[in-house]
Amino acid sequence: MSITEIADANRLLIEDTIQETMYFLEHGRYRYSSFEETERLVYSRREYMSKYMVGLSVSGYLWSNHIRMFHWFRYIMKGMKGARYLEIGPGHGRYFCESVEINGFSAYDAIDVSETSVNQTCAYLKEHLDKEKMDKCRVFKKNAYDHKPSEKYDFVVIAEVLEHLEDPLGMISHVSSISSDKAYLYVTVPVYAPEIDHIFLFNSIEEVEELVKAAGFGIKDRLYAAAGDMKLEKAVKKKNSILVGLLAEKV
Repeated sequence: MSITEIADANRLLIEDTIQETMYFLEHGRYRYSSFEETERLVYSRREYMSKYMVGLSVSGYLWSNHIRMFHWFRYIMKGMKGARYLEIGPGHGRYFCESVEINGFSAYDAIDVSETSVNQTCAYLKEHLDKEKMDKCRVFKKNAYDHKPSEKYDFVVIAEVLEHLEDPLGMISHVSSISSDKAYLYVTVPVYAPEIDHIFLFNSIEEVEELVKAAGFGIKDRLYAAAGDMKLEKAVKKKNSILVGLLAEKV
């Protein structure tokens, strides 16, 4: 991919974010509220989805809250070991690849509803991993609710996925059902974060934490990263985007 194509993808993300932010400030809600809408507008449009995923990947290197969260994720993964790892919604594949590179688990699975995301994740893995680590990976195109493994997972990652769903609690509860007794969950959720494919509005950090607890997980650690390095109190007052990261253990 050329630098011009990367810049064009980044511009698409920024322009869409501005449009959705203007709508959010005027109406106090996200523009869309159903997965059917966003599937039609985003996920099923191959060319648009491809550019959108590249734009999101670029944000991981440019947006301060995304940078902080990725470094925290990497720090957490270096202390984790187990048999089976699952990531729901790997998107462009950076988090999933980083986990495999750290190599604390025996097997790694990823699930995404988007064919574009599956293809980008697989391409990212092939670009960065050797054959031995590639052989540990499986990437599935399917709805996570349809994934019912024969062996349960010891660590599950859901990074910036719940805001795309109509029923976030249902997803976390499903994760609980396919995870081992002492499994860990890493989840990130943006509060006040209008994007074209965000349909569930989280209005507070507390709302995110209560959701995770309601699904049977106890919070072990947390990181709050406001956009633009804004002070947390100010971000809450102004309803500026806050990325909430939680490490939780099944209880």
